[in-house]
Amino acid sequence: MARHYFSDNKSIGYGSVIGAGTLDQAEQKLNNKARAMDGDAIHITSMGGKNKLFATAEVLKN
Repeated sequence: MARHYFSDNKSIGYGSVIGAGTLDQAEQKLNNKARAMDGDAIHITSMGGKNKLFATAEVLKN
């Protein structure tokens, strides 16, 4: 799944995850949520935490 923001994509919602152990795991969880929403791409809007990470992303559709 693409994580690049293109102006021709339409925002179809937002997703969030908590409890990821790594940045890659957080991104993968966001991608899974986006697929469940029939999204084509994500635009990560926030990510943080220490031992367990949280992340939010805008879900985009072509």
